[in-house]
Amino acid sequence: MKNSLTLKNVIIYGVILVLAVIVVLQTMTQYKVFPTASDEQIDEGNERVIPQLEAGTTCKGEPIYVDYKWPHSENDEDFANPWECQIQCQDQKKHYIYYSNGAGTQCDVLPECLDLGEDQGVTCNPPKGDKPDEE
Repeated sequence: MKNSLTLKNVIIYGVILVLAVIVVLQTMTQYKVFPTASDEQIDEGNERVIPQLEAGTTCKGEPIYVDYKWPHSENDEDFANPWECQIQCQDQKKHYIYYSNGAGTQCDVLPECLDLGEDQGVTCNPPKGDKPDEE
């Protein structure tokens, strides 16, 4: 009878064992071998690292239409209630703010819901199909 424990079988069983250990570690602990997008926001001290947005990129997610222009000053009445992205925490869908002058700013990465583009003063370009007059 041939020995069933060949080098090929040992390698295959070893890879399966390593993958099983990774799955168990990631499921049972906060240890991440393969980080997800939201995991990348956390540094080694478990403090959130706020992503830096890049100007001119295409806005991602569903638009939140507002009836004021970008940029708006701290003196206008809309600045008193600027937290438009809070809906993102409720519906858990990616959003961006679409201003009346056609500008856009990106909301934070889920599961957060800050008006990140507004806070950083960085605009994004709304996709053409999202403009209210293009329906």
